[in-house]
Amino acid sequence: MLTTSLREQHVGLASQLGAIDQAIKAGKPGTDLRTMLIEFGGKLTVHLAAEDRMVYPQLQSSQDAAIAAMAKRFASEMGGLGAAFKAFNHTYNAGAAIDADRAGFTRAFHGIVSAIVARVKAEENELYVAVDRLGKA
Repeated sequence: MLTTSLREQHVGLASQLGAIDQAIKAGKPGTDLRTMLIEFGGKLTVHLAAEDRMVYPQLQSSQDAAIAAMAKRFASEMGGLGAAFKAFNHTYNAGAAIDADRAGFTRAFHGIVSAIVARVKAEENELYVAVDRLGKA
């Protein structure tokens, strides 16, 4: 089932974010943190692409207007979160940038994590429930 795979990806992404947080707390060098962010960003990109290809189009074309509207809202909101993550990545695009502003990096990272956690909860409690209910997974 599609949503099972997407939920498993959420668990993996959360695990990676936890590992990055632990690395920050342990004082790992910026180059290590940057490497971890690159890996996370790659997996996040794959996950988002799967949603874009398989979830949003199905729900947006639903005959149920409420489900179609919800899917459009989720897709629109994701653009904002994606842009925020991209800006974060651009600001801290090298280990030296992370090391030069460790406090700013940590604050920005925790802000991104909070936004991602909120998004994952909403997807699992609303979006994926709709996919499962429609039997399109």
